[in-house]
Amino acid sequence: MERGRRRMTTGRRRGGEPRLGVVVRGARWTVASSGEGAPAVFDLPAEDAAGAFRAFLRAHGFSARRAVLVLPQRLAVCRVLDLPSRNEREIASMAVLQAGRLLPLSPEEIATGHRLLRRNVDGTSRVLLMVVRRSEIQTALALCGEAGLAVESILLDLLVAAGATADGVVVRVVPGEAQIGVWENGAPVMLRGFPWGGDAADLAAEVSASLSALRRAEPGRGWGSMRLAGIDAGSAAADALRRAADVSSAIEWEKTDPADLALSAARGAVGPGLLPREERELLSKAVHRQGRRRAGFLLAAVLAAAMGLELFRSFRREDRLAALTREEKKLSALVAPVAGMAEALDRRAAATRESSAGNILRALEGALPAGVSLERLVYERGRRVQLHGEAPTLNESLGVVAALEKTGVFRNVELRGSDVEPNQGRERTKFQVDGSLGDGSSVAGP
Repeated sequence: MERGRRRMTTGRRRGGEPRLGVVVRGARWTVASSGEGAPAVFDLPAEDAAGAFRAFLRAHGFSARRAVLVLPQRLAVCRVLDLPSRNEREIASMAVLQAGRLLPLSPEEIATGHRLLRRNVDGTSRVLLMVVRRSEIQTALALCGEAGLAVESILLDLLVAAGATADGVVVRVVPGEAQIGVWENGAPVMLRGFPWGGDAADLAAEVSASLSALRRAEPGRGWGSMRLAGIDAGSAAADALRRAADVSSAIEWEKTDPADLALSAARGAVGPGLLPREERELLSKAVHRQGRRRAGFLLAAVLAAAMGLELFRSFRREDRLAALTREEKKLSALVAPVAGMAEALDRRAAATRESSAGNILRALEGALPAGVSLERLVYERGRRVQLHGEAPTLNESLGVVAALEKTGVFRNVELRGSDVEPNQGRERTKFQVDGSLGDGSSVAGP
């Protein structure tokens, strides 16, 4: 216990302040610091959880002000997609547009994240898309905020546990949940998590069904080995899983301890994961403000030193007032060009944002009605777009036309075709919409 209470204020992440990794499993959180010290467990109380969490952090010497949350895999829906772009901003917008197909909820009800797995030679990019209900993450985000922690990333525990795992099938069991993953060429091609009551036959059936779906997409596909976490590799359950996956061997792989995951999240290099966009923007603004303050302090110190040296020399020749007057003029002359450069950079940045093709994707993201998904986008720089998508009914397809015209970015929008197709016992309307791009001034490339 004494070791667990040792102060952790001296440890630092490389290149920055300490960070906390927080593994969230229901009402039990496991917290570890990127600095020194031992992980600790926090059980959420029924009342005043924020106050109890602040007291817990103080009691265990957690001084960090930033955190990475690690959620159970079962809370998210994950797919690996090939998206028609190699530009990171365009990929991010496309991922958001595809998210509605994984969880048929309004954009306000879901949080999305993606991980770029590779850029393909044909100009596309392979991306892991992750979607979760906002209600699943809102409580943890709010509690961290009230406790003074800025959450800089939300990750899934299977990805954290697997890390740079070898290729093959991964089956991981934690209390109340089973997880299945497949890795190929160092990257995930499938991730699943689901509630599990402990029946080995049920788990073997899930493994068989999951891998059969991958084999249907690529007949003849196979995997040489299986890694098991939370399951004895020599047990009958492990043998049933190996047969279900049709692999030659099963290796026991100890990756179920939440303390290990918390440490990995605290110390690893992470992206935003499933952190909602507005939270990312708040974090980015806070980082910029902190950077500006530090730069201001440094500049003030440098100027003070320079002024002190010059004043010391000038005291021999003339009075202090004359020296200060000269320094004021020098500083004004130095500041003016810098201010002009800053304004020019701001104008260039604004022009770049407006002229990027990503502006088209952002306009589509905000305009498409609920229930409508975009399957393909044809973009002719500065002139026209063609959308191929899917909607519940013809009325929603027509609603796309009206919605795009209201953005001010598109004009002469027309529904060029629609076709009703059955989809899992329901009818969906495939549509094609064409439109021009305003006057071309706000969306054309530079």
